[in-house]
Amino acid sequence: MFELNAKIVIFSHLSDAQENVSMGNSEMANKHINFVKFIIQQSGDNLYQVFEEDKLNEMWKQING
Repeated sequence: MFELNAKIVIFSHLSDAQENVSMGNSEMANKHINFVKFIIQQSGDNLYQVFEEDKLNEMWKQING
């Protein structure tokens, strides 16, 4: 498994949200934006907090079902 800091995760999901908006998929875009908000909440002021891939996948499922 690998680890990513919150900043990279946030940028990645915001890019995914932009892509989904451009394709007209607002539902998926909202899922990415909600996940970003959750990551920001979990990391507090530390955007360099590290998350393991498995944990990120679990959080995605928790937020988006």
